[in-house]
Amino acid sequence: MRGIFLAISLMMILVSCDGDKKVKETSPSNVYENSTQAREANQAAQLEQKEKLAAKAQSKSTTAKQENTNVKAEPIAVKGNFDKDIPDACTLITEAQVESVFGLPKGTVALKDGSSTQATKARACFFRWETDANPNAGILIQVQKNPIPEEYAEWPTLFIQSKIEGGEQTFDGSGISYKFEKWDEAGDAGCFSYEAGKYHWRIADDYVILLAFNTNNNKKSQMAAAKSISGIVMSNM
Repeated sequence: MRGIFLAISLMMILVSCDGDKKVKETSPSNVYENSTQAREANQAAQLEQKEKLAAKAQSKSTTAKQENTNVKAEPIAVKGNFDKDIPDACTLITEAQVESVFGLPKGTVALKDGSSTQATKARACFFRWETDANPNAGILIQVQKNPIPEEYAEWPTLFIQSKIEGGEQTFDGSGISYKFEKWDEAGDAGCFSYEAGKYHWRIADDYVILLAFNTNNNKKSQMAAAKSISGIVMSNM
């Protein structure tokens, strides 16, 4: 009998302990703790998702900025009442062709319309670049139509002759005069001065074209470049 009582008492103790355990697991404090942990985990997941979206948006923004940086801006053309028979000098040779002539990396050369609205019988264009060996380098191409055909129909011919016979006086007050030599690489007649960095040639008695250098090329390489550039210009006239 005593053994049965002990067994029943032991079973009641075990049931009581199991009941306490279940009550503990479902007590308000534990429910609050579990709900707090779940909420924190949910907030952490949401924060992680936001960070991923923000990083993705930043990546797209950076890529867009880089693409915009790599897009070369279109040159602004000078608007004026220019003679319609005079071609836009900026269309007579491309930046890529200038880079090829001078052995420059792609994207080095930039152009700018150098025409003046006060000179309606001429169009000009600057092609510029910079290198460690030759900072602020460039060339100028100008196409000028006979400005006084009624008075001097042969003005282009006289212009070339005067350069060869009398040279060119500088306008900076230094008194320096550059001598010009005959140059027959382009057009019907031409002249050049290595020291002045200028090459002139005429097309019949209609146009005079100027190619001016601001580079550190020696005479041989300057003349070779002038020959190449003038050939391209003439093919696009």
